[in-house]
Amino acid sequence: MNATPSALETAANAAWSAIPTLMQEKLSQAAISSPVVLGLSTILTLFFTWLISLSIYRIWFHTLSKHPGPLLCKLTSTVWAYHFTKGSILQWEAKQHKKYGQTVRLGPNRLSFIDPRAWKDIYGHKFGNAKPNVKNLDRAVKNLPSGRLPMALEPTTAGHAAQRKQFNPAFGERAWKEQEPLVQKYVEQLMRRVSAEIEASADGETVVDIATLYNFMTFDVMGDLTFGEGLGQLETGIESSWVPAVFVMYKLLNKRSVIKAYPLGGFLFDLFAPKGMLQDSAKHMQHCSDLIAKRLEKGNDGRPDIFGHVLKQPGDTISRTLMNANANMLMVAGTETTATTLTTVTHLLLRNPDKMEKLLREIRDVPDRSSLNSQVVQRMQYLNAVIEEALRFCPSGQVGLGTQREIAPGGNQVCDDFLAEETEVAVAAWTMSNSSLHWKDPAEFVPERWLLDEVDYPAYHKYDNRVAQAVVYFADPLFFESLLRPHELHRMRREAILPVFATPLIMSREHLYEALVQRLLARFRAAKGTGAVLTLGHAFRCLAIDLTCTTNLGYDFGFVDVEDFEKDMFNIARTLGRMNMISRHIGHWFFAVMRAPARWAKRAEPVSPGMIRVLHFRNLIDQAVTEQHRAATTNITSTSEKTGGNGGDDGFKSTVQHILKSNLPAHEKELTRVVNEVWLCINVGIDTEGQAIAFATFMLLSHPEELAQLREELAECEKRLGRLPTYQELKELNYLNAVVQESFRLNHPIAGRLPRTDPDLEIQYRNVVIPRGVTVSVSTYDIYLYPTIFPDPHRFQPKRWLELSERKRLRKYINNYGRGTRSCVGMDVANMGIYLNLGRIFAPSAGFGLSLHDTLYERDVAFDADFFGAFPKSGSNHIKATVI
Repeated sequence: MNATPSALETAANAAWSAIPTLMQEKLSQAAISSPVVLGLSTILTLFFTWLISLSIYRIWFHTLSKHPGPLLCKLTSTVWAYHFTKGSILQWEAKQHKKYGQTVRLGPNRLSFIDPRAWKDIYGHKFGNAKPNVKNLDRAVKNLPSGRLPMALEPTTAGHAAQRKQFNPAFGERAWKEQEPLVQKYVEQLMRRVSAEIEASADGETVVDIATLYNFMTFDVMGDLTFGEGLGQLETGIESSWVPAVFVMYKLLNKRSVIKAYPLGGFLFDLFAPKGMLQDSAKHMQHCSDLIAKRLEKGNDGRPDIFGHVLKQPGDTISRTLMNANANMLMVAGTETTATTLTTVTHLLLRNPDKMEKLLREIRDVPDRSSLNSQVVQRMQYLNAVIEEALRFCPSGQVGLGTQREIAPGGNQVCDDFLAEETEVAVAAWTMSNSSLHWKDPAEFVPERWLLDEVDYPAYHKYDNRVAQAVVYFADPLFFESLLRPHELHRMRREAILPVFATPLIMSREHLYEALVQRLLARFRAAKGTGAVLTLGHAFRCLAIDLTCTTNLGYDFGFVDVEDFEKDMFNIARTLGRMNMISRHIGHWFFAVMRAPARWAKRAEPVSPGMIRVLHFRNLIDQAVTEQHRAATTNITSTSEKTGGNGGDDGFKSTVQHILKSNLPAHEKELTRVVNEVWLCINVGIDTEGQAIAFATFMLLSHPEELAQLREELAECEKRLGRLPTYQELKELNYLNAVVQESFRLNHPIAGRLPRTDPDLEIQYRNVVIPRGVTVSVSTYDIYLYPTIFPDPHRFQPKRWLELSERKRLRKYINNYGRGTRSCVGMDVANMGIYLNLGRIFAPSAGFGLSLHDTLYERDVAFDADFFGAFPKSGSNHIKATVI
């Protein structure tokens, strides 16, 4: 199709062509009449005249002037080149299309499209006299004779067709079937590595760099498919030095191609480019050449790899130069794109547990999962819908220089416009795939949109569907199940209960916790002067139970009011801790024991004192959770009176309600699972918090000078405020803070942390090599008593925490509540209990004092056994005191 230029365009072009001639005539006249006048000012005047004329032409008279776009982009390609080389091109293009529409001018001679018709017009085959558009490479590359560039970059139609004919058998359906065992070998290696890391974790969770593992797999696979041997990365867990070189090569190719479009750009780039980058690029090229030579020595050995199929072709095979070039391109284009898509699939499933559950349900519905192969996988509708949706989110094979085209000689039609030859065009695939012009809720992950047969998506174009095929090929359902279920389940469960322990919510419930502390203080006041001996550990554990029950259920069971503070509570805590530690080594039967008949508990009582009380306490929790679960699932309002509790607050949402309203799958909201979750939330906060308060109280009572300094600080605070300080105000008291930190250091509420094992590989830590299968852990006990870190470590010295510089030095060693994804969600509840107790008991306004009674540090207090929490010696007299 030919377009007739308008009279205005003809006049503009003629005027523009006349400007250089006119400038040359004026320049000659000036030089003849007055050579002196022809100075710098004249040159600058002529230059700016040319520049202004060029700008006027490009803005108003250029053949692309009617297309909208940023003003600076109409004048120069530098803006586009800047974003391309910086890596921000996708976001920048999306911003321009959102502002200017489906066709945007991003350079003087460059158009970007998100009109679905552009797919066919720019990249499709041409018919009749029309010629296909040309891949937009730099001039030096485009002028190379045919037979020097790989198939993906070959600009000529004949050269591309000739190479494609040679490689087609290697990518056909028959070849895929032959290559399946080879690919499956690496998928299984990936599954084994991830599964082993998860299973080796004592708590079912570990951190896996899945993006790196996906790159390991795709490079191993492509190395084997291309050269007949893998890189061995999945097997060893060590990244090949070649992989970084490939990524450098990819970046170098893109940046150099853009910069060479400018005068002297290529020369300057080669001159000033980092030598390491150029060396990595040369390393990649040489490595490909060496491996191709090694593969060719084997000849046609029957292997189903890519060059095995090429060598089987009749007639003359492709040249060695083209083999090297295509091997180079396969290792660049066939690895990172697939790994990126797999990473996207995994990320989207992890962020959308409901979609993940649908996928796992489809996987579980496969009749014979042992016979899974690529044909079965390709028939799994939801899995393929997930992959299509992931490719929409991240069309990794449809970005970069590979999508750039120049309009063919003679011009071509794109959408509604006839564009002149050498006009640079491209489809902004990422922008189109995430545009609200073409998709409903484009920011939402909705695989279901691909399950509607009657719906067509013209904005989605499988520009190169080999990426999708490879993802289907690699996306073994068993792998997704083994990866997502154990690792994701902890995150999902944690997110479900996090709102219960959110800091603003805990702060808003301070009045509930204050009321419990005051009930305890009332018990102490009642014992003043009576000579009654109180077991402080028991009292504070009772308080901790009521605090955690209030947090999770909305009411307490009144343990703090029980006579003699439920003397069996220590045995309960010790029994629970011992059972948990034993179950780690011989199977997790912990929850099963919790449901044992009472007669079993009576028989076990001599061996595990407190077993009956443990089961009684568990029954209380079971009944409460069952009532709340029934009320929540039947929309019945549950009140504290129904369960016989003490108090509660209006609008309170329990842990049960938060779990039921979370994004957890349905089976995670069943009664048994919810009971176990709430029981765990309550149980883990009992002994650690109760023991921490009791230990801090003992240390203060046995160190009169430190106690006097704390009382003085509390007295000054109350006097300044004219009332009792709040939790937040107590946390701001320097000496109280120092007492809490020092008590935590010496108390060891949890002495051992998160054991880990690598069953396959040795662990290198500095100069130490840890053999595979050996369990390693971080022990707060050893850290807190290490004299190099904490001088005079066994001495109670709160003052060590008073200096800001010293606190900063010690901060990295503190691990009172854990770190990372396994940090304690209830740390705010624990801290509030600790600060409110110490701030009230030792305040002058308390109206009483405590005096230790028959309590010795080594016999009754010192850490002796680690049953998840720290316990003193068996037969301990515990921390006892009288009220004075």
